[in-house]
Amino acid sequence: MRKTAAALICLLAMASCSGNSSDPVDYGGNGNEVETFEVSYTAENDRAVDELISAASGGTVEATGSNGVIYRLLVPAGAIASDTMVTITPVSGLTVTGPGTFICAGSCVELDCCVTGALFEPEGLEFDSLVTLEIIFPAGEEFPFDSVGTVFMFDSPYSVIGACESEIDFAAKTLTARIWHFSGYGTGAADCTRLNEFYLALQANADGAAGLDYFFYSLYDLVQITSLNRACDPFGNDCHEMCEGLNVIVVSAALGALQSHRGAILSLHPASPSSPGDIDDLIEELGRAQHFSQVPGLSSEIQFFTEALLGRILAMAQSLADEAQLLCSSGDCSDGEDLLDYVLSLGQRGIITDEAFLSSAEDWREDCCSFWRLSMTADKTEILRAVVGEGEMDMCVCTLTLKLTTSSGQPVQGEYINCKWDYYSAIHLPGGETDENGEVEVFITSLQLGSGENFYCAEMVQGAVIAEAYNSETSEYATSDPIMLTFRNFTVTTTVNYTYTAVKDVDTENFGTATCTITGGGTNYANTGSYCETTCSGIITRTYNSAGCTNGECGETTMLAGAEISGCLLRPNLDYVDRGDGIQIPVLLGLNFLANPLTDGVQLQSCIEGDCVEFWTDLRSRVEWPGYGGIPDYWEISPTGSFEPLNWTFSATSDVSSAEARLTITVEANY
Repeated sequence: MRKTAAALICLLAMASCSGNSSDPVDYGGNGNEVETFEVSYTAENDRAVDELISAASGGTVEATGSNGVIYRLLVPAGAIASDTMVTITPVSGLTVTGPGTFICAGSCVELDCCVTGALFEPEGLEFDSLVTLEIIFPAGEEFPFDSVGTVFMFDSPYSVIGACESEIDFAAKTLTARIWHFSGYGTGAADCTRLNEFYLALQANADGAAGLDYFFYSLYDLVQITSLNRACDPFGNDCHEMCEGLNVIVVSAALGALQSHRGAILSLHPASPSSPGDIDDLIEELGRAQHFSQVPGLSSEIQFFTEALLGRILAMAQSLADEAQLLCSSGDCSDGEDLLDYVLSLGQRGIITDEAFLSSAEDWREDCCSFWRLSMTADKTEILRAVVGEGEMDMCVCTLTLKLTTSSGQPVQGEYINCKWDYYSAIHLPGGETDENGEVEVFITSLQLGSGENFYCAEMVQGAVIAEAYNSETSEYATSDPIMLTFRNFTVTTTVNYTYTAVKDVDTENFGTATCTITGGGTNYANTGSYCETTCSGIITRTYNSAGCTNGECGETTMLAGAEISGCLLRPNLDYVDRGDGIQIPVLLGLNFLANPLTDGVQLQSCIEGDCVEFWTDLRSRVEWPGYGGIPDYWEISPTGSFEPLNWTFSATSDVSSAEARLTITVEANY
């Protein structure tokens, strides 16, 4: 058994089973075009075989073409993610034209005896582990291959054609390959005459690409001919060239192209002037070249190419460092520091290894300008306005850490740093004097915002905090980057449900009924001052109806007008506690309830035999609010931030009347 290591060059897009091909590929630079592949065949659908393959146990699928060739697929357990119906469809009249294809061995004259294949579906299926494909030729006929026979794929979902690493068993007349996805697979052997023609076109492309960013792609296509032209035994030993002498020519051509590319690249990237972008281009070239460091015959030239690029990068970095020092000396600190940071990053990445130069660059970076640097961090950017429940105290305080250093990173001690609330430029926040680490901590609560008890009747107060320190030596301010802080307000919610029914029955002709309901509620952002109508959501609705008949004649009706009132009936009662370090925190003690809007100012209309009179009243003075002297005007908060709801019921019954009432009021405060 012999294994052939072959890789047909995958250059062009393939058409589908119709056999149409794409246009020739032009690599640019010299106008040379590489011949495309063309594939055509006829599917033998009547010989297609379907087999359900288990993901857990794997399985085998086998189909036989009209020429007697057997296509056997062996799928190991775990190679597919789920149970899959696999189809093998043999093809006839398989024709492949293009560089290096195809020739048969022995007495086989027509290519039909060695170029054969089948389609494997579902197309594009990828395996989690390699599966084995065996292509077995009829036992009673001559095996049409010598050591150059190979399995190749065609019409793949990636629009390429390429040969697989194949094992040849002359006794069993079998070609075996390990595949990782479904496509069309066939058999063939290289034609040395056409492969040499293919080499000439690829050599011209590689020469023409010297100095261009796609040079190494052209070089890859060129050196891959050596793989196509090499056959080995199953253990990778006893290798020989199928087309004698071609590999030496290919390697020599690759060396010449690589030398031309090195000269062109260095010419395009002089040491000075330079920019980070120019150096990045050379770093990309280094990465491309590394893929060829193990290619036989090219390793020494690749090493020389790499050393030349690294030397040029060092020279360019030295030029950048010189430019950075000029920027720093002229006061353009930001640009100078950015260039030096880039130079130092080349050392961190291992691209520059000159320790003396890197040490000097670090000193230049530290000495670039003598200005202060002021940084600011916040332990949180969302801060609560007040404590509503236990465990929230830390969320009510924002801790700002301010750090003042020199441009080289040394802490500056004993300097005062001022903070400012940029949302309103007139508001100055606490500041402090830096310690030995150049740091000071600043604590901010909603009290420092000058927003008053109303808190602007808004969901939040948001703005940028900045810090600044004055350098008396340079007469300049060091200013931090702003940090956006959000102080979030809590909401208070009212829910009211009241029902009243009364019936008075003297006799069958003298009766009276009355109903009264108050339902609804509202939510608003917590404030203790003026009424924030624009932020209030929710309506409380009052309805009242009564009717009566005297001596059988209906004469009295009463209805309610102006039934809707705003649902925001709460105001918070806040106090302030000291957490022990002088920082005060607003704490919710309870909620004041505005009871009057529920019962005051009720507009009624009374009509007797068509004559109506409108009047204002207080429901608490009327029978529809019986037995209840009023509503509590204060709810006290529990340690967990919750409130007990008010529940009140009333019922009374006599021989001539009955009345029932239920009142439920629920209040809440939460974020």
